[in-house]
Formats: sequence, structure tokens, C-alpha cells
Amino acid sequence: MSGRKLFSTIVAIALALSLVAGGFGCAKATPAVTQWEVPVFVAMTGPLAFLGEDIQWAMNRAATEINAAGGIRGKPVKLTYYDSPYDAARAVTLTREQADKALVIAAQVTGVEAEAAAPVAVTAKVPWIDAITNASTTFEKNRPWTFGLSTDPGASAGAALKRLLADNPQVKTVGRLMEVSDQIFLIEWNGMKPVLEAAGIKEVAVAEHKIGDIEFSAAVTKIKAANPDLVLLLTAPGEGGRFVAEMAKQGMPSSTKLTFATEDFIGPEAVSAAGAALEGVYVGTATFNALDEAKWQAFYQAYLTEKKATTMAYWTPVAYDTLYVIKHAMEKAQVTGDKAKLATEREAIRAELEKLKDFPGINGVFSMGSGGWPFKTAYLLKFQGGDFVKVAAAAPK
Repeated sequence: MSGRKLFSTIVAIALALSLVAGGFGCAKATPAVTQWEVPVFVAMTGPLAFLGEDIQWAMNRAATEINAAGGIRGKPVKLTYYDSPYDAARAVTLTREQADKALVIAAQVTGVEAEAAAPVAVTAKVPWIDAITNASTTFEKNRPWTFGLSTDPGASAGAALKRLLADNPQVKTVGRLMEVSDQIFLIEWNGMKPVLEAAGIKEVAVAEHKIGDIEFSAAVTKIKAANPDLVLLLTAPGEGGRFVAEMAKQGMPSSTKLTFATEDFIGPEAVSAAGAALEGVYVGTATFNALDEAKWQAFYQAYLTEKKATTMAYWTPVAYDTLYVIKHAMEKAQVTGDKAKLATEREAIRAELEKLKDFPGINGVFSMGSGGWPFKTAYLLKFQGGDFVKVAAAAPK
């Protein structure tokens, strides 16, 4: 055989082998499932069932959109909801049940539940994504398998509070309402405390309560007696709304008494509980409902209409983003759903979540930080005329 013919034969064989290998590669990359099943842990009963309703609304909307556009890698996504009713033991049980079968878990649970269940996900080496817990320490302690999509609440609260104080130099003292049954409020307080200390502002009263409390007359009386220049609310929307209503009842309305709440306060429950007394309350948050983007406004207005609400809590858009982030990671990882490849494909999804960058979230672009949670722009909002409006934006450090 001549040199030229030998060369041609070698090239032909190499080309054939590459095509065969490529064909096998494509076959391996083809999904082995008829649909993608994503388990979602969410409060469906208990004191936070209202939160779970929002989560389901947002994730169902995302799933409908994704499936209408062709699904994930050509296959539809199916969400299966499991009740995690503000119960740490239940969250642990749910995580263990999914440990040997789920490609990824959407664990839309609170900080108390996440603290208990996240280590289980790490042991099982299953990607675990949470839109509710904005306690960054939970994810930092449980690297590299757990991720949060809410920003660090301490950073957001601190940045927004700093902006508020810059506009109100007369503030020298503060009184604080503190929900003590969930670590998230402590994290928010830890982000605010250095801001107050740097400004030389003294805390003169603290009233503590737990989720589900109804009566706030004693708490307001305690803070009112100290007559602080600023009232801080580190609490959930329903409880915070009842506190604000009691402030007005006792002659200390937020329209005249400077009042600042963290983003957990935002929600329809605060509006319904406080009514007109909510006027003038400031909030620090990483979610801005008046964002001037067509997709966001369509999402926001659909929520207000379908839920018959007047405002939206931060967790709703983050829950919506959760499924799109999962879709992004699964497609980048080229997962197949083949049970024999479960460990490998989980690792591939985790790696894609780790390097998430400039993701087009419904309420703004974000990237994943090294601690397993993102930094987002913080907004200082004020309740005026029935909704929270933007006062200023501040980037957390």
C-alpha cells in the first residue's frame, strides 16, 4: 500500500471512530426519563402555610412556562410538594427520604429547618437549594452541597439601614421588636448592629416575641415608654403588622415615629394586619416590587391579581427563580436522569450551581458567591399609598 493510500485509510478510520464515539456520546447525553421530578419541601400546614402558598404559586408558574417552552432537555418538569410545616425534624426526614433518589432538592424551608436538614444533604451529596432561608451561615457551614438564593439578610438590612440613617441624622436611640424563634432575625440584627454602633446610636428597649403571637400591647407599651427615635422590626409580616397596628392604637403611628423593618416583614399579611397604620414604614430588602422590567411587572401583576394581594413578599420571586436555576444547572450539566449515574450527575449539577454567574433572575441579575449564597443590591423602601416604593438603592459590602 502506498504512503498516500495508507494515510487516507488512517484518516478514514479515525473519522469513523470519532463519529461512532460522538454517536455514543450523544446517546449517553439523551435523557433516560420521561419527565424530571423535582421534590419541593414547603410549608403547606402550620403557622407558615401562607408562605407555602406563595412558594407553590411561584414555582408552578415557572414550571408551566418551562414546560410550554420545551421543558428541561426536551422533557417536562414535574414538581412534587412535601409539607414541611416549620418543623426541623420533618425537614430532616424529608431530606433523608430523597437522599437516594433526587437529582436536586428544592428545599423551600426556614432557617430553623435548614439548620437541621442541610447537613443531611451534605452527607448524601445531593444539591439542596433554598429560596426561603436567607441565613448565609447555614450555607457556609454546609458547603459544597447547599445553596441559598436569597441574599444575606444582614448585609441587606445593614446597607438599607445605613442609607436611612444618612437621611435622618436626628436618630440617637432605637427600640427593637425581635422575633426569637428563628435564627434569621438574629442574623439580620447582627448586620444592623454594627451600623448603629458606627453611628453612635444607643438601643434603649427590646421586646421579644415568637412566630404566631397575636397580642402586642405589652411589647408596644415597653418600647413606647423608652421613646426611641427609631423603631426596628425584626419579625414576620403578620406579627409585624399587628405590632404596627398596636403602635398606632397607642398613639405612636409609623407615619410620625420612624420605623424600619427587615425584608421578612414584607407580605400581604403585614398589609392586612396593619391596614392604614402601615403608612410610612421603611423596609430594607433585596427585592424591589416596582422594578421597571416587562417580565417582572407581568409576574408581579399576575401575583397581585391571582392572589388578590396588595404586595408581594421577597420569597415569591426567589422561589420562581429556583426552578429556572435548577433548569440552568441541569442543562449545563447535560444530565440524563439515569439512576446508575445519580452520584455523577448530582456532582455535575452542584458544580454548575457553584459557578452560577450573571443569572437573569426575575428581580435582577445575580451570581453565586463562594459561601453558597448571592449578594444582591439592597433597596430602601417606604410604604406609601398602598405599596412599598423605592427610596434608594444601596450595594451591600
